[in-house]
Amino acid sequence: MTEKEIQKIVRDTVTATVLQLKAAGMLQPATAKTAVQKTEELLRQYPQLRNSSEPYALRVVAEIDALLAAAENEPYVDVIRLYYFGGLTNEGCANTLCCDERTCRRYRKKLVQQFSVRLASDEFIRELLE
Repeated sequence: MTEKEIQKIVRDTVTATVLQLKAAGMLQPATAKTAVQKTEELLRQYPQLRNSSEPYALRVVAEIDALLAAAENEPYVDVIRLYYFGGLTNEGCANTLCCDERTCRRYRKKLVQQFSVRLASDEFIRELLE
């Protein structure tokens, strides 16, 4: 077995263990995040997760893709892509979508809230650990 293979096994094992400890509530950060904050964090990580071959990353990407597809009829759904994946500000999103900055912020928050119901749920976290 090569050094790289050993490092990958160790990394995968540590990642799985940390996820299981977090899911069991045994490993809490100093300041716990809300479901919306966790969802925003996942959305910001989406571009990097798309380039990963880790099963966890692939599952998160698939779930975000499904949520975006389900919200395709929502007005301003592209604000999620522009803000989190494209790195634009609310003002930049508003200019791109030809609307008011407040409208972008309102729809972004609404969609993140909807997404957080699934992405921050105990059920989804259990699915990731399987």
